[in-house]
Amino acid sequence: MSNNINMPQTIVLLRHARAIKNEQNQHGGSGTPLSDGVTEDINIIARQLSCIIPKIETILYSPRKQCEQTAEILKEQLHIKIKELQELEPINLGIADGLSEQEVINNFPEIGVQLSKWRNGEIEINQLKISGMTDCYSWYVQGEAFIEKLIESKESYIIVASRSILVLLFNLLLGRTPQIGGNYREVKWGNLEYAVFTNNGISQNFHLSTSSLKNVLEEQLCTIRGTLGNLRGVIHKSVYPPKGIALLVHGYFTSNKQGPENLYVQIARIFANFGYEFWRFDSYGTGDSDGHFYQSSYKLRLIDYNIILEYALKQHTNIIILGHSAGTNIAVRLANMYPTNIQTLFFLSPSFGNISYIDNLISKDTQTLLFKHRFAQRRTQIIQYDFIEQISSEEIYTEVSMCSAKFILFYGLNDEYYDEYSINHLIKHTKNFVLVKIPKCGHNFLNERDVLFEKLNFEILKH
Repeated sequence: MSNNINMPQTIVLLRHARAIKNEQNQHGGSGTPLSDGVTEDINIIARQLSCIIPKIETILYSPRKQCEQTAEILKEQLHIKIKELQELEPINLGIADGLSEQEVINNFPEIGVQLSKWRNGEIEINQLKISGMTDCYSWYVQGEAFIEKLIESKESYIIVASRSILVLLFNLLLGRTPQIGGNYREVKWGNLEYAVFTNNGISQNFHLSTSSLKNVLEEQLCTIRGTLGNLRGVIHKSVYPPKGIALLVHGYFTSNKQGPENLYVQIARIFANFGYEFWRFDSYGTGDSDGHFYQSSYKLRLIDYNIILEYALKQHTNIIILGHSAGTNIAVRLANMYPTNIQTLFFLSPSFGNISYIDNLISKDTQTLLFKHRFAQRRTQIIQYDFIEQISSEEIYTEVSMCSAKFILFYGLNDEYYDEYSINHLIKHTKNFVLVKIPKCGHNFLNERDVLFEKLNFEILKH
């Protein structure tokens, strides 16, 4: 395994190709051969995986005919060894095991309703009660032991299995548990769909880095009419019934709904994996929204984000705000406007204004032009003097002291705009906060981003 020693550990979860049991809509059972004509489909997946993952030497597969045959075809395409594991034995569904969907409905209608809710992600695994079914807690412990063995080996694997095993490992790798509220739910996992998890070696936390699962994360475009024009954004939806909506308030200058180096897109997927919808919109004058940057101001952004928030509240009453950089100012004000609905604020590089902060953000020459002409050009953008007046206002700390929401603060110790005044003064005015320091990271977390995501995962899970 010396070839992979310096590579991130990778686990690919792949559902077997279409089998006869799938055509019969059979729950569980002892397995069947693959359907005719699926070999080329498997070859296509093999070519995809060979392009997007590092070198993998072993395919592990469940002791079922459909898994074995899928692994055999992959072996020929990828030229790697395969191994059957009894530890990948699918869950036993008790009196429903091996029955078709229609047979369950006819013979055990109550169980049919349960299984339908499970398949749609409406209930957690602890709510699935079937006579003779494997206990969900011992099932989870079995999966934990298996993952620990994989981590200890430091090797990368493709795991070919039936849906129950893949859903177990998927939930486990994302930190979900079978306890009530642990969010261990079904994943709508089609034949030959896969998920790629990577571990950068910092801890035993894996991250969902690539996925062909069409229902794990759905993105839809959305347009909302703002004060001066259309505000355009993307809504990330989880396959699960939403626990709430996380609304992004992006930074003032070069940031938009994508974020620096796609930061906001990656964060959106993390929240969606935990069962939250994530809304990321371009403010007026940025990205895909209407208007020009020089027309934008804090006051306008606050009004427009309030409009977006009102729209979100029609979908869900539980709202989390994620603010980045100067967007944290707006986030606090929104939380004070809706204290019942917004009880948690996630802040990335909180930038609460003072003179030294502005000096780092805007050169002295540009500030002189602003004072003289009431506008100036910063890099590719024209800014107005109103921006200086609003960002340097001490009112924000009054807003912070009034805010009842919990503050979860992430900042990089190498933040090029950071000074201790902003963080310390922020903490001084709030009692309910968590402070997460990220070494080696700057304002936009371009370095050690995996560390940020790891800690973000942990704080969302606690929340």
